[in-house]
Amino acid sequence: MGNPLKDEEKIWQQIEDENISVHPVVWELLNHHVRNALMAITMGLQLLRMTPDWILNSASWVMRVLWKLSRQQGEPPEKLSETCDKGVQRTKDVDVFLRRLRKATDKSEG
Repeated sequence: MGNPLKDEEKIWQQIEDENISVHPVVWELLNHHVRNALMAITMGLQLLRMTPDWILNSASWVMRVLWKLSRQQGEPPEKLSETCDKGVQRTKDVDVFLRRLRKATDKSEG
């Protein structure tokens, strides 16, 4: 996962040891809202990523120039193509985490 939780394995062990569960209705709400939002974000990033690289590279160059002209502190933005790829990977990581969490806490699934 992109940013693993601190002591993540301890958390999973605690869920198992204490038999922590989440009501199936809560999981339905989470699936409906959070996972739908993740899907929308992923689709938007993937659509943007379908843009030819030369256009994304040109847009990235313009962003860096504008960043420097604005005298912003810190590092200028990455290339748009890299940002999209990282964003898609991050949404996949969150989806994997949610699936694992549901498996560990939803006792109605058996």
